[in-house]
Amino acid sequence: MASANQESGKLFMVYCYADMQPSEEGEDRSCYFSYLLRAGSVEEVGDICAAEFAKFPLDGEPFQKGDAIAIEEIVEIEDLPAQGVMLDCKVMQGDYSFVGGMAPFSEESDGIIVYEIMPEDDDEEAEQEALVILGEE
Repeated sequence: MASANQESGKLFMVYCYADMQPSEEGEDRSCYFSYLLRAGSVEEVGDICAAEFAKFPLDGEPFQKGDAIAIEEIVEIEDLPAQGVMLDCKVMQGDYSFVGGMAPFSEESDGIIVYEIMPEDDDEEAEQEALVILGEE
């Protein structure tokens, strides 16, 4: 049976960043991922994501206890654009450092609305506050 969350609400694509625990070999780890969900409002998205992310398996594939997940952007999909829209673009360079951006490339595009989640600190280099730290209650 479908949950109430799946039956109604708006469609959202959430772009997330995970600051991950080092690998067994001690290498730094991090990742970006997208999460698709339905919610009643953009304000509700964080609560739903926190609850769902806390259920992720913590066996190291890909997450483990102590990984911190933050939301960087929320894209509300009101309608599917007639010509399509690029929602995610990651450009990797050299040592696979992230140099790309997340999209859509315009703030509003035929039924697509982007909500950029900014750190509370005005510093451009400030890191986004973690929404959830896996394995912690």
